Amino acid sequence: MELLWLAVAHSPKLCTPTDSRATGRGRPRARSRLLARAYKSVAAPAIPSSLSRAPVDRIPPDSRHLSTLFTYALARPYPSTHQPTNMATSTRPEHTVAITEADTIPGFYAARACLSARNWHQVVCGVTDIKSELARELAKEGARIVPADLDNPNSIKHLVGNADALVMVPPRDFDAADKLKKVLDALEDMQVPLVAAAAESTQQQGSDNKLRAMVFVSCILAAMHGAAVEGAESRDHKNVVQQWLAMEKEVKHRCKKATICRVGFPMQSMFALSEIIQNKGVMPLNFGNGEVAPVNLKDAMMGLAKVAHESVMHGHPGGKAAAAHHGQLYTLTGTQLLTAAQLASTATHVLEAPVTYRSIDDHEMRRILEASSGLHRYDVEEFLTAAKCIRMGKMAIRTQDLERLLQRQPSTIDRFWQENKTMFKPRGGRIIQAVTKDY
Repeated sequence: MELLWLAVAHSPKLCTPTDSRATGRGRPRARSRLLARAYKSVAAPAIPSSLSRAPVDRIPPDSRHLSTLFTYALARPYPSTHQPTNMATSTRPEHTVAITEADTIPGFYAARACLSARNWHQVVCGVTDIKSELARELAKEGARIVPADLDNPNSIKHLVGNADALVMVPPRDFDAADKLKKVLDALEDMQVPLVAAAAESTQQQGSDNKLRAMVFVSCILAAMHGAAVEGAESRDHKNVVQQWLAMEKEVKHRCKKATICRVGFPMQSMFALSEIIQNKGVMPLNFGNGEVAPVNLKDAMMGLAKVAHESVMHGHPGGKAAAAHHGQLYTLTGTQLLTAAQLASTATHVLEAPVTYRSIDDHEMRRILEASSGLHRYDVEEFLTAAKCIRMGKMAIRTQDLERLLQRQPSTIDRFWQENKTMFKPRGGRIIQAVTKDY
């Protein structure tokens, strides 16, 4: 659900001035100066090249289509729990993490969180298109980009062959469960001890494979298995929920030590409505009176990245948390339960401009989503499924899992509106033109 994974947040910086982004020896000081200039300069190279990697308030208004928001949003800073490392006195990072579907929105943010932590020797990103904007952005940040077709066992083995940890981001399609099975089949063929079927033979024969941790990026919709779905679109709604359930069951059955992280409803999903909020001062939503605890996607992925790193630290100093994550299920939500009307009310207060909430039905919501964002069918169906569950009261879930992982309070919706004020504040009907296609 790339619509549910749209992301932008603000200070403190994702890339600190001391961040070498290094996965090798390299030139951390020179790179830190380049990064500092990139954040300050409106003319710094970016994607697309005709636009700068600039603060959002300097992006031309006619360039703020949903698809371009991705690129600018991902380049902006976001909160970090990582403490700067004294490289002179600490051990150099030695582990490698592999991430599937890194050129999707969730995969990109998972990769970005791993890069920002600076505790991996190498971040290997599997992508479907090495020329995509997100793939090129990750390459600039220091990731190793690898073409990865999840239908191809050899491609999977190439991606994870030298990895200590795997962050499994499923594809954004209705065939994701089938592709997940192929990934697990490939891991079994590689004699990865994490996979139950390979564990016995590995103990007898030994294995050279390093992979010792897997984090599966799931969705809170997997908890909606009891939700009744009615109406003309019930089949697609059921398929979305059932697919997440099927994938979680497959992971639990075949990889018992894997950690499953269910990501809640992201605050960044509101970017799908940024155009209509700016043009008309209206926030149309089909949530009814239901409540949801929106989570900042950057917070969620930082928590997930921490789980991945701690899971491979068994036997290392400070690695006591490794076994604690094995086989666990975390639900990563925000801390505030809000209705759609409250979302509009907080936006009005923070943006200092009236944002009127308007309750709409699924048909109108679908029309708005398809017109404003150009997302694929699966993404739209997933958003509508989440909205359906919110209306039914099934999404009123609030946990402390993310707070415990981050060891701080996750971002609030007020802070989200404040940090992204220029993307939402009503500006009197000015039309936004799309300058790039949606990812």
